[in-house]
Amino acid sequence: MEDPSVVAARLTATAKDVTEQAKKIAQEAIADTADPDNVTAAKLIGSYMKMVDLALTGGVQATKHVLGVDTPSTSADADAAEGRRLVADAMEAITRRMLRQSSVVAQETADLLDKKPASPNVWAQAMVKLADITMLGATELAETALIGPAPFEREPARSDPYQVGGKGPRTLVVKAPGLMRPGTADAVPAANLKFMAPIDATTGRELVGGVLASTDDEFYLIANPAGMISGIYIGTVDVKAADGSVLQSIAVELPL
Repeated sequence: MEDPSVVAARLTATAKDVTEQAKKIAQEAIADTADPDNVTAAKLIGSYMKMVDLALTGGVQATKHVLGVDTPSTSADADAAEGRRLVADAMEAITRRMLRQSSVVAQETADLLDKKPASPNVWAQAMVKLADITMLGATELAETALIGPAPFEREPARSDPYQVGGKGPRTLVVKAPGLMRPGTADAVPAANLKFMAPIDATTGRELVGGVLASTDDEFYLIANPAGMISGIYIGTVDVKAADGSVLQSIAVELPL
């Protein structure tokens, strides 16, 4: 469990930042209203939406602080940290959707108010729509937090099997710069990769350190896709002898 004082310090910093941003938005809105001829419904609602955006994004960041999403984790709690990140990412996606929906309502309301400035019906309809977005979004956020990371977890990715030559102890090594999506620098972290020797069509034996037994003549790769962008990752695996010489280089693909 993380020290509560550390969490509190992060929350305090976020609260100060949100306050400063809110102050800036308010000052800009006040400056706009100083000239009555320059005031439009669109500007007023624009300021309101900036405040809504700030409130929601600030809330998401506070949630991340409490969950410990952005803090370094040890190998012992890596799985738990990844679970917290998955939940926070899902909540952030919900929040972004709420912002998009609210922005559409705000734009529609601004257009209508510029045409009918004194229409209470326009305001009433806008408030009902925004209330619906808030209620449904808040319910979904609460459900996401309660359900936990299970619905968002992805199964390990697995490559096709590859034939390997040579005799005796051999070591499999991913050649630098690693397995990457073509045209990018997005390599699969070495910690996410494992070499496996097939036992049957569905199961395998981990090759610790990439070391092949003298009887092994096939291998495949599996990878934890957490935090990775989906795509086909390609690279080269070198098969090395005990003296470090390269016996074979194999082009591999791993779909994530």
